[in-house]
Amino acid sequence: MMILDPDREDRLPPAQPQRRRGRPHEDPFLCSGRDSPIRCAACKGHFTAAAHPRGKTYGDGSVRRHYLSATYGGGCGKTIADQRILDRAISAMTLKRLTDPQQLALIRKIQADHRALREPHEAEISRREDLRAYWDKRLDRGVITIAQHDEAVRELDAAIVSERRRLAQLDTIPVPDLDDKIIGQIITGWASASPIERYRDLRRVWRGFQIFVAPGSSTDSEEEVRRRISRPRPIPSSA
Repeated sequence: MMILDPDREDRLPPAQPQRRRGRPHEDPFLCSGRDSPIRCAACKGHFTAAAHPRGKTYGDGSVRRHYLSATYGGGCGKTIADQRILDRAISAMTLKRLTDPQQLALIRKIQADHRALREPHEAEISRREDLRAYWDKRLDRGVITIAQHDEAVRELDAAIVSERRRLAQLDTIPVPDLDDKIIGQIITGWASASPIERYRDLRRVWRGFQIFVAPGSSTDSEEEVRRRISRPRPIPSSA
């Protein structure tokens, strides 16, 4: 049996990093990721970014990359566009959405419609909670027994639970979480934002919508890529 010198680390085999199981690593690029609103028009899959197979670079020396539909997410694997070109086109669409009066009006309407759906359920919960408080006070003062209290509030409690369940269903409807302050912060900070900040803001701006990009060549110009980008489409609600 070989005895290792504890002071000689070079005799020990190098530790092997443990590989994470589960979903593959998501690229930290603007249009990539399972939760991205930017999708493949051919298969509706999300994007991943791949480095140029021959190591070609951009003018600044960074390795060229292109988006493709992620096969590990069930996508078709087709090439979409050069990563930087598509990022520029989507960035321009995003900033236009936040400055265009018609698009801002659409966002406000979506928010108002969602509030209108919630209001009757919130009002019904408030009304029944007031009634329950009335019976709670009568119990506290000894006017009624626990059994009488239980009978009085049983239907109220069931109705409150039912209304809260309906509100929870409405909360699954994706609604843009944008007000004037947030919009201003995104517009003024977009150019200087970190990739992670832009990644987050893109999802915030397009919440409830998807943008589809038809597959094409990674060498297409920005104009050619723009022609392959669809108008934003609302995500159908299941609530």
